[in-house]
Amino acid sequence: MLFKLIERAQKNDKLAMLEMIERFKPLLKKYAAKLKYEDAYDDILLYFIERIKNFNLEKQICRNDEAVASYMKVCIKNFCNKKGKESAKSKNEIVLSALTQEQAYYAEVELSKEDKEDIFMELGIKNLLNEEEARMLYMVYIEGYTITEIARSCNKTRQAVNQFKNRVLRKVKKALDVELF
Repeated sequence: MLFKLIERAQKNDKLAMLEMIERFKPLLKKYAAKLKYEDAYDDILLYFIERIKNFNLEKQICRNDEAVASYMKVCIKNFCNKKGKESAKSKNEIVLSALTQEQAYYAEVELSKEDKEDIFMELGIKNLLNEEEARMLYMVYIEGYTITEIARSCNKTRQAVNQFKNRVLRKVKKALDVELF
């Protein structure tokens, strides 16, 4: 019976599609309630309709109602698990407009640092340098530390740190064959 309904629904029989939806409505509502977001039922319903439309009738070995119902249940369950994970990730996100002006400023500063870090990746600089050399450039050009501050934190002389920075810059310039400064 379900197999025939799917077959008719795939041929754009609206009554067959409505009957499929009615038969699976309790299951759809059950999983929508587990997702706990406003449009969960609509998302599951849309997915269910897509599954019916894309259901490969030729590959189906068992054509009885239990097999078809079990297949649909597993599809819906997997969809809900995926949506649940996506929903959990989005709960950790904070909208910038919900922050105070001061919090938004600090968030912008941190995000701009990430953008600058991407420049290192785009140019392939991190691949050219060892960890210590990359850290030096990062501290000077991304975090904005002075040579003196870096020297104090590393317990080295200012001249030693400056010479190291210049060696790293020459290495990058030579590798990229571009004049950086």
